[in-house]
Amino acid sequence: MEDYGNRVHPAPRHLQGQLRIRVVIGRDGGLRQAEVVQSSGHAELDQAALDTVHGAAPYRPFDAGMGSLDTLSITRVWRFGQGNHYGVR
Repeated sequence: MEDYGNRVHPAPRHLQGQLRIRVVIGRDGGLRQAEVVQSSGHAELDQAALDTVHGAAPYRPFDAGMGSLDTLSITRVWRFGQGNHYGVR
């Protein structure tokens, strides 16, 4: 996803910041929800992260190791820095 975002949805080079985003993925790999839960303070950075999550979908379907889970919710911090390459933590 990070590589995809850097190639397809780069953020404006003059901005830096970090945001927290929550993503919900369904058993079939489909994106069920994506939301910014803590803004970077820059709408352009927040939107670049959301565009990346949506554009990189669908994701890999769950394998047998995921058991009977219907969805997976992931909350991560995204950092935009020098040159505005993504750094996900």
